[in-house]
Amino acid sequence: MDGLWIFENMIGLEDSDAGLGMDLVSSTVWVLTLLLTKAIEKNGENLGERAAGLLGKVTTKIGQKLSTDSMQRLIEQPEQLLLNPGAIAEVEAVFKDSPAVIRDIQDLSAAVQRDLSLVVAIEQLVQKHQNNPAMQQIAQQLKSLKWELNHPPTPIADLSFPSGVVRLGSRFYVAHAELQSKCEQAISQPSGLLRIQAPAQMGKTSCLERLVVYAEGLNYRVVRIDLQLVDRKVLQDLDQLLQWLCRQVCRQLNQQVDVTDCWSTKYGSKVNCTDFLEHYILNQSPQPLLLCLDNWEGIFSCPDIFEDFLSLLRFWHDQKREPWSKLRMVLLHVWYKEISHIKGSPFNVGQVAYLPELTTLQVQYLIDLYGLNWQDRQVAGLMNLVGGHPHLIRLALHEVAQENIILQTLLATADREDSLYGNHLQLHFLYLTQQPDLKRLMAKIVRSDQPVFISSVLLGQLKDCGLIKYHGDEVAPANQLYRSYFRKRL
Repeated sequence: MDGLWIFENMIGLEDSDAGLGMDLVSSTVWVLTLLLTKAIEKNGENLGERAAGLLGKVTTKIGQKLSTDSMQRLIEQPEQLLLNPGAIAEVEAVFKDSPAVIRDIQDLSAAVQRDLSLVVAIEQLVQKHQNNPAMQQIAQQLKSLKWELNHPPTPIADLSFPSGVVRLGSRFYVAHAELQSKCEQAISQPSGLLRIQAPAQMGKTSCLERLVVYAEGLNYRVVRIDLQLVDRKVLQDLDQLLQWLCRQVCRQLNQQVDVTDCWSTKYGSKVNCTDFLEHYILNQSPQPLLLCLDNWEGIFSCPDIFEDFLSLLRFWHDQKREPWSKLRMVLLHVWYKEISHIKGSPFNVGQVAYLPELTTLQVQYLIDLYGLNWQDRQVAGLMNLVGGHPHLIRLALHEVAQENIILQTLLATADREDSLYGNHLQLHFLYLTQQPDLKRLMAKIVRSDQPVFISSVLLGQLKDCGLIKYHGDEVAPANQLYRSYFRKRL
């Protein structure tokens, strides 16, 4: 049952060296014992072959340790064993000496059907230990668990898995009206330049989709280029990259021009590209041109070309004469690498739009859309875990609304490799392992329960990736999910 994950995760039974007090271990063991026994009683016939095998394995291990009298009591009236210190000690020995039993029970719990009566039975047991702080915590978790089971999601018809761009017209897109207005104003200006910066999966491309619609409404020509589509070989050579860029522009604008024929060996790549855009693109129409360049990170990783490429964009922006005033640019990126010549970068001019996290009100709006009947404590629980990260919020709401998981289980298991957030966390972990200095810095941050002061130029990169947040001059993990996951692995 989902509730079992909550108790195991919160109290940490797997760690036999955790220094848990005897009263805490005793109470916890009997919460699990009652759950297992009731699962056998109520759901045994419904378990699949694998779960049935696990059930036999677990009960056999417990049976090997328990006396006949204790085993009989366990089967008949598990709650009575709370009054039998000898039997408690016997079962404690099973969990202490056989960590595999805990893992088996976890596997078994996934196969047991959700059953409100099991939650109620556990709650009755917990009430006998109300003076124990750990039991008080469990009681609060049970309260939330009961609420969820008593208030299932309201089915909605148009649920689609939250992945990639939020389609135009989707009611699940949460707009930041003031920010959107700022972006629209930026590209409305002659030679306008806009940077949209945010960590991965925060909604940069979804924001751009709406901006493109706005530009098309102003009769702009629009070219959208994703720089992660550039072959690595092309990225290593500025001349090839700029020719590739010109061909992409021609293709999207249906301009029948052979770029190779227009490329002169007498001039450098930047002059060729500038002349091409001026004569064959900008001069061909009175309409403004919106050039959108997404996923800059590949460019930043190529030191042989990125300074020249950035300085070229800055040159285009600085040209106030016709026809260059018709060119407006939008740059989308997670982080950026500043070039040594301050005046030569497009990242020092124009407007910057930093996409924020969702507010509590915006998260509540999504919760209502997903048909979830949550109270404030459920909303707070999810936001304490992932903050207002749009993708992580929507992923959780979608899975809960589909009844693939309950919130309490998600909160208890979120930092595991096989959790709902496993892929997201593993991508961040891979990024850190490829950069040892960042990895060591992140490890130092997550080991502290409080914000810490650290002096390092690398902090900006961790912040840009969404892994940390500033608290004045101090830093901390961006959310509890990152703290818990990386504390175990770095």
